Amino acid sequence: MYGGFGGEVSLVKYFSSKMDGLGVGGVAQVQSVGLDHVRAQIGPQVNYWTFGSEFCLFAEQKNATYATTLGLHLAPFMSIGFASAAFRIGIPLTTVGSGPRYPVDLGAVLTLKVVIDVSGGRILFFSTK
Repeated sequence: MYGGFGGEVSLVKYFSSKMDGLGVGGVAQVQSVGLDHVRAQIGPQVNYWTFGSEFCLFAEQKNATYATTLGLHLAPFMSIGFASAAFRIGIPLTTVGSGPRYPVDLGAVLTLKVVIDVSGGRILFFSTK
């Protein structure tokens, strides 16, 4: 069992001027896992109102036990703009190099965010459209 700390950048296009309803975009994340190794993922995300999901490819760096592992990252989430909670599912597919791959990863993710509205050619922090 590991704890992690990291960062995320996501860009979402909402089809409503109020930044609600359907949104699609991309997400990239990097984290330190147990201060032992790095895990990164990149891929699309889709959300509707406060509910959504990420569908990413991940790479988890080797450590003393496991080889560098590549796989699928699925994370259904609930977001209220400045904070979100997700259930992360990491499904390992293959390794790079020799050694065993990491096992399936199931985890809770809590996130604090800075919301930046970049619509209309301007940048607004914590938009209230």
